[in-house]
Amino acid sequence: MNHPPQHADADLILKLYDLRRETVMRQARAWFGTFAPKTFADLEAVLAPTHPQNAFYRQVTSYWEMVASFVNRGVLHPDMYADNCGEGLFYFAKLELLLPELRAKYSPTAMKQTERVIQEHQSVRDRYAMFKERVQGKK
Repeated sequence: MNHPPQHADADLILKLYDLRRETVMRQARAWFGTFAPKTFADLEAVLAPTHPQNAFYRQVTSYWEMVASFVNRGVLHPDMYADNCGEGLFYFAKLELLLPELRAKYSPTAMKQTERVIQEHQSVRDRYAMFKERVQGKK
């Protein structure tokens, strides 16, 4: 984006924060915070529609993909995203190494919005690097 953040960006961030406080979303986020897939089999188990946390997985990933799409479509300033939406980057870091298999087997567009926002915006890349190190156990 070629313009500084606007008041509308702050309003959207506050609305997104309110959505994160919804009861089921809080439960889904709490679960995803503890979800640490090491292999594709770990992830694939949760992808089964009968898995107890399947709905939590879908709710959290689709929420953060929606938020990333706002950046990619010019609705939300990337710096505001980087400053306030680190949780989505943290979850992407947890799944990044498993994405090729996930995309090949289930959805070619899985986590593409988040991947794009990381690739296209330096402020987001910088913030993502911190989460990636944390997930990889380097910090």
